[in-house]
Amino acid sequence: MKRSIGLIAGMALVFGAASESKAQSSPQYSRGPVTRVALINLGQVFKNYKKFQNGQESIRQQQTAFEAEMNRLQSQATAKQNELRNPNTSAQRREQLEKELRDLKREMQDKVDEARKKVGQMQFDLLVKTYKEVQVAVERLARSRNIEMVLHYTDAIDEDAYLPQFFQRKMANGALQPMYIAPGLDITTDVYTMLNNHYVGRSATNTQPAIPPLPRR
Repeated sequence: MKRSIGLIAGMALVFGAASESKAQSSPQYSRGPVTRVALINLGQVFKNYKKFQNGQESIRQQQTAFEAEMNRLQSQATAKQNELRNPNTSAQRREQLEKELRDLKREMQDKVDEARKKVGQMQFDLLVKTYKEVQVAVERLARSRNIEMVLHYTDAIDEDAYLPQFFQRKMANGALQPMYIAPGLDITTDVYTMLNNHYVGRSATNTQPAIPPLPRR
């Protein structure tokens, strides 16, 4: 009986040692460093940034002023054309009207070209300036929260995301579009809130830039 107990104990020690040896020889997997990533919906940041909204309104006002000027010139052209159609208009006056209409047509075309170039440049400058301000705000927010990477995408939100014009763009876009975003990962609202707070504060004091630039590491 004692011999049997000793044999069992010996076998237990052997198997125990073998199991420990196997555990030590098995590769140990440890979780690698965690990268903190966040997302912003760039289109929504622009849409909700009050400074960008005001910039767009300024451009619209200039477009309205241009349209009013074109309407004025078109009214002049219409009046001259009506006079030209009048059978009682003398030949000498007709010749003068035709010249005035040619000059007016060239003036209108020049103004259209100038306005198109000017408005296009204003829109481009507004986009670039706003993007730079968003970039600075994102960097500041990321550093404050120890976020290592912020990726941006552009998409409609809520039910608008399924409207044909937005959904087709979503399906055709070759870039990575998030299908699920965990709570807290999307910092879109935080970014445009920061931008608006600085913009409103700057408008009140008119002493500091919208987002103070960060020192480079």
